[in-house]
Amino acid sequence: MRGFHSRAILLACLFLICGVSFALATDRYVDAATGNNSNDGSSENPWMTITHALTQVSSGDRINVRRGTYDTDLGESFPLQMKSGVDLVAVTPGWFTVIHGDGSNRVITCDQVTGVTIYGFVVENGNAGNDDGGGIYCDESHQITIKKCVIQNNTATNGGGISTYYSSVTIHDNLIQSNTATYNGGGIYIKEPDDGDGNAGTIAHIIEKNCVYHNYAGGAGGGICFYYDHDKSDLFNNLVIKNRLPGNSNSAGGVELCECAQVLVYNNTIADNDGYGLKVNGDECNVEAGNNIICENAVCPNVWPGGGLNITYSDIQMDGDYQQSAYDGTDK
Repeated sequence: MRGFHSRAILLACLFLICGVSFALATDRYVDAATGNNSNDGSSENPWMTITHALTQVSSGDRINVRRGTYDTDLGESFPLQMKSGVDLVAVTPGWFTVIHGDGSNRVITCDQVTGVTIYGFVVENGNAGNDDGGGIYCDESHQITIKKCVIQNNTATNGGGISTYYSSVTIHDNLIQSNTATYNGGGIYIKEPDDGDGNAGTIAHIIEKNCVYHNYAGGAGGGICFYYDHDKSDLFNNLVIKNRLPGNSNSAGGVELCECAQVLVYNNTIADNDGYGLKVNGDECNVEAGNNIICENAVCPNVWPGGGLNITYSDIQMDGDYQQSAYDGTDK
């Protein structure tokens, strides 16, 4: 009987511990229309701003943001600083939940954080000035997921829409459009990807099922630019179209890989971009590519020839890719 009581007490303690643990992981709510920052953040009594919510939550919490526009008029302060282990989720994903930056700062920053998801928002009107990442910037952050967002009309030196540095990020099923970079990566700029495990050569970034459309870069990679390596990146199943460069450019309006970048490029459509569709340029770039459609990309006529691929000083393995010049109509 004593053994039974001991086991019962032990089980009760375990349930108590588990109960405390679950209580710490809480769904919190933000509502631009009905919220008040004096509330407790529950579903019935939501907060008003995301800025306030981020000061109240802890690792394991999820901030559920109801439809509306979240901007400085509402009381938001930019950039929004994400916390480790906290997910930021639009209750109604798509065009309904807008984080509208103040036009002079980034919109969202992940600075040395781990385990963050940003889901379902329109992220717009960010401006990083002389820094990178106008819409979303990740610096030495890991296990970050950006999913089902519209990232548009943001500006930065590199990575108008999204920029990452020494981080591991999954960018999945987003529309990344009409962003501007002074130099590289109008839509996305990936620099020195790192998964945080201390071992070089593993997969740090997964960029898949995105539409990267009508972004502009003054330097390289109107759509996407990868720069330097540490770990590898996957570029799978993306549509990269109508991204722009300045006139007379010898860069890629679609995707450019620079200075030792290591990227797996599969099942993408890279079309109707200024400059080259895909350019691999730099010492010891290591690229594996297959089943991509790279067509109708247009380097400035009479200045630089071609329009499909441009590869220099690189190791590239290709299988099943189709490319076509925008000007002479011949397969290469």
